[in-house]
Amino acid sequence: MLAVHRRNEILDLIQKNQFISVRKLCSILFYSEATIRRDLEQLEKDGAIIRIRGGAMIREGLNIELPLNLRQVNNIRQKNAIAAKAAELIEDNDVLFFDTSSSVLSLLHHLDKFKNITVITNSLQTGSALTELKNCKVYSTGGASFSKARQSLVGVHARDYIRNFYAAKFFFSARSVSLKYGLTDSYEEEVEIKREMMNQSDMKILLADSSKINQKSFYHVCDLSDIDIMITDPGSTVTTPEWSQSIKKLVLCSPVIPPEHPPQNDIK
Repeated sequence: MLAVHRRNEILDLIQKNQFISVRKLCSILFYSEATIRRDLEQLEKDGAIIRIRGGAMIREGLNIELPLNLRQVNNIRQKNAIAAKAAELIEDNDVLFFDTSSSVLSLLHHLDKFKNITVITNSLQTGSALTELKNCKVYSTGGASFSKARQSLVGVHARDYIRNFYAAKFFFSARSVSLKYGLTDSYEEEVEIKREMMNQSDMKILLADSSKINQKSFYHVCDLSDIDIMITDPGSTVTTPEWSQSIKKLVLCSPVIPPEHPPQNDIK
């Protein structure tokens, strides 16, 4: 197991338990204490956890933004399953808006089977990855670079550029989704970009794994009724009548089967 995937497993376990000991992590993941402690040290440096004596706890409260490489692997199995379901909505010759979310980044693995698609994005990483696809024409919005963690382009120039295009579909995510507050996110600059892409697209498709459900962040993106399709995993608590009445179309991806963890040697 690569270190980044191992740390994702650790982060998932801490999120579920709020606190977990080093000893318990070793028994679940079959790694040595030295390896687990190195991983916890790195996760703390990334701002994801707080190490305390004998273990670690999730960092509470503030909207702390993880680096994109960590967000990409956080809940990775759910995101991959959601992306596979989202890819079923794409057609040859589609023009698409992609935001900077790690959920949408997971969608890129499915694009090589389509013909002549066009993607407009404000994500530096997504734009760079898509240049490797021969079947895809990529437009980067330009604009101001927002942060190293986000790897996104924002600001007035990015918004003006987006207004030059109309897309069939906008694939995006948000930090938090709830019945009461709709979609909310942490950064005003990125919320402005999402709204602009929504205005310029025919269909708005939200990709949101279960960790985002019933959460609230600072900036309002849109109401649930503004979304055409929401795709989530079966672990979400969105199957109640209240959710069905608030969303035009709710799609559950295939069940996510946790991998087994057989004993193995430490791999950094």
